[in-house]
Amino acid sequence: MPTTGRQQMSSTSMGDWLADLARDTRFALRQLRNAPGFTTIAVLTLALGIGANTALFSVVDGVLLRPIPFRDADRLVVVWETDRTSGTTREPGSWPDYVDFAAESRTLSGMAALTGLETNYTPERDTPERLSTMAVTHTFFPLVGINALHGRTFSAEEDVAGGAAVVLLGERFWRARFNADPAVIGRTIRLDDTPRQVVGIVPAGSDFGLDQIHARAAYHAPYTGVGDIAAWIPLQASERAYPRDTHPFFMLGRLASGASMAAAGDELGRVAARLEQQYRSNTARGINIERMKDVAFAPVQPVLYLLLVAVAFVLLVACVNVANLLLARGAARSREVAVRTAIGASFARLGRQFVVEALLLSLLGGAAGVALAWTALQLLLALAPADIPRVQEVRIDASVLAVTLGISLLVGLAFGLVPAQQARRLEVNDTLKGEGRGGSH
Repeated sequence: MPTTGRQQMSSTSMGDWLADLARDTRFALRQLRNAPGFTTIAVLTLALGIGANTALFSVVDGVLLRPIPFRDADRLVVVWETDRTSGTTREPGSWPDYVDFAAESRTLSGMAALTGLETNYTPERDTPERLSTMAVTHTFFPLVGINALHGRTFSAEEDVAGGAAVVLLGERFWRARFNADPAVIGRTIRLDDTPRQVVGIVPAGSDFGLDQIHARAAYHAPYTGVGDIAAWIPLQASERAYPRDTHPFFMLGRLASGASMAAAGDELGRVAARLEQQYRSNTARGINIERMKDVAFAPVQPVLYLLLVAVAFVLLVACVNVANLLLARGAARSREVAVRTAIGASFARLGRQFVVEALLLSLLGGAAGVALAWTALQLLLALAPADIPRVQEVRIDASVLAVTLGISLLVGLAFGLVPAQQARRLEVNDTLKGEGRGGSH
């Protein structure tokens, strides 16, 4: 198909624009190289502001902004027991109470019980190690909408007192200890000297919020919670082993279609009132329902956003300082601008060169900021409290780099307007005359 005149003109214009951009870039690099003191101070100042924002944004992104790995997570709730005698509102529940709630609730489409454990894993040819382990009812994985990566999750037959000794492995533990070998399904490992058959591998993120539920509780069984569950075992609870006056289990539920938090609270409150009348061990006990995501995020969300605003001010201060440097540098280059204007350089051409120079400066600051952010992020993660959700997933990834690039480009464009506006206001004749008089003395 023959090329039209308009297409040829467009191609020529694009080629000219790219050639001009290349020349402007080379000129800007020479200008920055010829002013090493200015360039170094400006780049380091920007690196501090951009680096601090990059590091903290990566934490906010990893903890708060990424989607929760559970299906319809807004409908997942934590069902706490309360005690009017002690004034506590976030207590674990008893096994018989859980069974009654699950059987009688219509506002919840399903429930699951769980508790964290520390178990000893004994490899065949290595030293034993402690594992963070979660004991859950067989309803847990269907409730949150998690499927096994390999194999399957627990069956109802396995989740009874005296049921089969089976185990699910967390994805990270499976990759680290078994080289991500699917053939581990069906093998036997020893937890607390009990041989357990591996029946499945569950994806990383299946433990979202569980450490935080333990941490927010008024009390719970000894469990350190290191943020990454290595093994999952069936709860296999019974009223004989866990009578109504013991409260070791956390209860999750999913709001039924059309049901509200208030309706679920009222319904379970009525069940709790009946149990209080029926059993002496339930005296003064009630129900408190919270959204699971609120339990996980509520303590850290305002703090992280406040810190993000604080480091945004650090970036703003850095930008103001660099803008002042650019103003001083622009004043020092007034004769250069006047001479170039006098010999025919247009404002558009000068403005483009200033913008290119500022963009290079901000991109250099952004690159140095990413390096600084990586170092700062390692320190942040080392000092971060263990109950921050998903903190082990925080990293500087493509989305964080894209935000950093966007910030760098916006800062560069803004900086490019500073000397450009100086050039627009410059009185060429006065500047040249002033320089001439200054040079005659």
